Amino acid sequence: MTDYRELIGRLDLRVLVAPGMRISGEKPVMIRCLWHGDRHSSLGIWPDHLHCFGCGVHKGVLDYLAEQENLDIERDFGGTVEALAGKYGVASAAPMPHPRQETPRKAPPLPLDASLARGYHERLGEKRRWYRDRGLRDDIVDGQLLGHDGRAFTIPVWHPSGELLTIRYRRDESLSSGGPKYWGIEGRNETLLYNQGALDGSWLVVVTEGEMDCLRLWQEGIPTVSSTNGAGGMVGIWERVSPRFSRVVRMVIALDQDEGGRQAAAHLAKAINGRNPRSVSRSRAVILKWDKRLGKDITELIQRRGIAFVKALIEEASHV
Repeated sequence: MTDYRELIGRLDLRVLVAPGMRISGEKPVMIRCLWHGDRHSSLGIWPDHLHCFGCGVHKGVLDYLAEQENLDIERDFGGTVEALAGKYGVASAAPMPHPRQETPRKAPPLPLDASLARGYHERLGEKRRWYRDRGLRDDIVDGQLLGHDGRAFTIPVWHPSGELLTIRYRRDESLSSGGPKYWGIEGRNETLLYNQGALDGSWLVVVTEGEMDCLRLWQEGIPTVSSTNGAGGMVGIWERVSPRFSRVVRMVIALDQDEGGRQAAAHLAKAINGRNPRSVSRSRAVILKWDKRLGKDITELIQRRGIAFVKALIEEASHV
């Protein structure tokens, strides 16, 4: 019998979960979540996994099939995979090319001209107060070229080489209270690792939910990274970016203390540490928790309790 892992590898989860939806390369399909019944398209489906940016559910192909077919992966898959493969359109006799091979992988977009970020920074003016109110010093604002484009705050995403990868936009609530809170440049909205230069030579790294929290800790000398696109962003890209963390001994996950942040933190810890509780890397990632009444995120926590309090929390977590 063909190895079930080989057969499962030919399945495209986008076709299984959202048949009829248009598929383009390896881009995710976005639909309404099947688990928490939202009104928006918060469930992202990639060829080999899915993730909801609302409730935090995260499943691979095997997990999804096991749930749909009411199977135990370890016990049942070896004997039923041939039937499942036929049901979902994969023939074991003649290997079918993986859907991801049908569309050639596109070359990554060329870096943006840094003058775009510089121009937004030069327009900052009195809007600099918004960054200061979040505890960011002027040297961080100027060094990162944080800015404003006239309708939203702009957060450049830099490669360690100094290249501008993209720009994230954050709604200016003094101008508008509707629409998305964050968005990106068309064609450059892929989830990215933010402040990845912090990984160089660091044995301890803190992971935050957003770019502002990341910069707030970074300016205090704490190696901190984040991801673009919300709480579930790091979960979605972990498999791809994990080699960059090869020298990191301890990761402190400091996501927001709301339901979405706590669920995403749990999923990320499981992705990093593995499912086996006896794994030697089981405690590599630890989750930082605090009373959400003290602040929903790192920035608010620092504002209310001070940076010394937060540093103490991180120090304690890093030695668990």
